[in-house]
Amino acid sequence: MSGFVNNEKINEYYQRAHIFVSMSRFESWEQMYIEAMACGLAAIVAKNIGSNSIIINNETGHLIEQGDYNSLSIKIIYLIRNKYILNKVSRSSRIYVGKNYDWDKVIIPRYLEIYKQLI
Repeated sequence: MSGFVNNEKINEYYQRAHIFVSMSRFESWEQMYIEAMACGLAAIVAKNIGSNSIIINNETGHLIEQGDYNSLSIKIIYLIRNKYILNKVSRSSRIYVGKNYDWDKVIIPRYLEIYKQLI
């Protein structure tokens, strides 16, 4: 267990993993999901405001009911034993984040369009 990790080192941790797991009860900001998915991790996360808005269940990750640790362990074992599915979810999550959350191609143009409309 590493505890707090500085932003400069987050990518290193994500690159060492294959699966991202979070059973966070309250997560209104999707940043950690986007970071993990951008690094090609298959996400298994508890349903909450943030995860529900970013994860497409069984496509870009897996959503688990709050506190359902039995389903969490089953899903982790399933992905470990089924490398094809793990790789498919990993690819899908990376593509999804690239299409929807890339700063240069998606986010900045959206902000610029909003600014143009306001001016």
